[in-house]
Amino acid sequence: MTLAESAPPRLRSIGLGELLDQAVRLYRRNFTRFIGMLALVQVPLALLQLGVSFLTSAGYVERMQDPFAFQSTDPFEALGAGYFAGIGASLLLAIIAFLAIQGVAAAALTRAIADSYLGRPPGILEAYRRVGRSWVDLVLALLLAGIIVLALSLWATFIPCLGWFSGPGILAFLTMGVIPLMAPVIVLERRGATAGLRRAWDLARSRFWWVMGFLLVLTVFSQVVVGGPSALLGVAISFLGGDPVSNLPLRTLAQSLVSVAFGLLYYPLHLTAIALLYFDLRVRSEGFDLSLSAEGAKGEPLDVATVASTAPTSAVRPLLTWPEVGNFALASVLVFVGFGILMLVYMMLGLLPLMASGGI
Repeated sequence: MTLAESAPPRLRSIGLGELLDQAVRLYRRNFTRFIGMLALVQVPLALLQLGVSFLTSAGYVERMQDPFAFQSTDPFEALGAGYFAGIGASLLLAIIAFLAIQGVAAAALTRAIADSYLGRPPGILEAYRRVGRSWVDLVLALLLAGIIVLALSLWATFIPCLGWFSGPGILAFLTMGVIPLMAPVIVLERRGATAGLRRAWDLARSRFWWVMGFLLVLTVFSQVVVGGPSALLGVAISFLGGDPVSNLPLRTLAQSLVSVAFGLLYYPLHLTAIALLYFDLRVRSEGFDLSLSAEGAKGEPLDVATVASTAPTSAVRPLLTWPEVGNFALASVLVFVGFGILMLVYMMLGLLPLMASGGI
């Protein structure tokens, strides 16, 4: 362990640029450790998903090339039972992978990031052991958040006026701002699923627009880093010519491998930035830096979870205030404008046909 790793930082409120800079520096110092922790969970699941997707797409191509396959009007008979079984298996594996990565791996990575930031970087297996049952609470919180996202999607879709003008903004805030903060809240503060979700909500809304702006930057960056190479590869394969149906297994295999590789490189950096955002929010609103300094003055090794678990309860504030309703309405307008600009860019680049055909 180097001196740079062992010396804990002086926590203070910092700006967006410095926060990103510190996240990159911390990630670089712990590159192999963080990548190894994520790979332990992601790689086996990704290989299994890749095998199922490749076999499903290959079976689909074989059926499409059979001139007698589509004589029946029954889609199950035309495409074959194996195709739908493959789709079901892919969906199930996607859910398992999401919960395993966003729950188990994210919990261990968050604890390792926090410990490394405060000068006590753990080993890969040690970080998983130190999480305890926090990963269970994080998985439960993710499932609860998924139910809320589904309900809000219905609200934003089917409720005229009020739902249309508030739903997209609340959905954006929940998915980009609240759900990412659940990992540090639950792991470091040792909260349950429901309390962790509420606590993440309160932390995120303490600096509504700053948090939304910061996490929007991370979201766009992740799409460029993870989705960009895969999309470009899909475009390249499409431009190579040949039958699009025959190229489907190759495209599926190539894009999946690229997405896994770049996701493995990017996701630890994303979690590092989220953890540092969590510390910054607590420093600004709760004096977490003073609590940490007081604990360090005792001359004993710092345990970040012990200090973080002294966070105040969040049952005092109402769940929603009228000024926040206005924020959500404005955020909804920005969501519509952003989506329109994105579609315009895709149209100008001629990528909409490729999106519709599955090329991207």
